[in-house]
Amino acid sequence: MELEEIMGKKVREVSSRFFYPSVPKPELTEDVPNGSTDIVSGQIKINPSFIGKLEKNGIPNHESLDEVLSHEFAHITRFPGTAHRRMHQYLGARTVLKSKELAEAAVYAFNEAQTNLYVGVDMKNEATPKVARVLANNSSGLNKLLNGLYQEMFGQNLGVRLNRKEKKLVKELKEIPFTNQRSEDTNLRRFIELTRD
Repeated sequence: MELEEIMGKKVREVSSRFFYPSVPKPELTEDVPNGSTDIVSGQIKINPSFIGKLEKNGIPNHESLDEVLSHEFAHITRFPGTAHRRMHQYLGARTVLKSKELAEAAVYAFNEAQTNLYVGVDMKNEATPKVARVLANNSSGLNKLLNGLYQEMFGQNLGVRLNRKEKKLVKELKEIPFTNQRSEDTNLRRFIELTRD
């Protein structure tokens, strides 16, 4: 079955889980590294080479498309990446971090953690830990910590080996209620405090 055809079926299935948000038809394109949502149009773009990489690592196309679509729909419906919201978070991050680049990276990492935990833990998407395992391979720095957090929260071995200091940080990160939008500003600040180094 063609990737486009599989994606068409998955779009209907996944969008039903998110109560059918009104978005343009998702597109397969090499213009993005993996999956991405345009914050203005709401169009989801998925890189077919990324799906191919996951397939080479044993994840069938229908599962990897399910995960990427679920992740992007969560960005649209649950944790929208609107310009206003991102600017608010960025300004909050800048009160803690001196560098513009670090503030942008912190907000991006926090938003990804929110979305991954929402899809993988709250929605219990079975494809999320499978894709996370592939992406966790040889991760380092902040990505390694986040993958360690996912390993703990998903309750599955993603192949992440943490040293004592990293285990302590992951334990503290686990206490942050990432998907609670009412305490989002406090959660972002705590996330930055724990991971700033």
